Amino acid sequence: MVRMLRHAQERGQVSGGALAGLADPKLSKALESIHEDPARGWDLTALAERAGMSRARFAEHFRLVTGSTPADYLASWRLMLAQRLLAKGVPAKAAALQVGYGSSSSLHRAFLRKFGTSPSDWLKHRSPEL
Repeated sequence: MVRMLRHAQERGQVSGGALAGLADPKLSKALESIHEDPARGWDLTALAERAGMSRARFAEHFRLVTGSTPADYLASWRLMLAQRLLAKGVPAKAAALQVGYGSSSSLHRAFLRKFGTSPSDWLKHRSPEL
């Protein structure tokens, strides 16, 4: 799969986003780490180490390749996972802890920032596919 992504990126078929990051040999290591353990307290230093890059170079390269900062990507990934858990009926507190937020109130604040709504309101108005 990774080879296919890298091949597509080399041919200009993948530009930006997580797929472009996964196709990048160095960034893929950091992204895979986030995906495998989203609840870990990932910071720029730890992710740069996974990628084998300096913090500054990693942050710049990540933004250029994916179109977002490492912190924004991590928050988006965690919130997407939280949405899936909430949709399955997992209580907000448990979902928050599973994806790396210390409490349901911190998940609530992140939801408001990203989606403009609370987790409970999102649940009421979500599309059934999620």
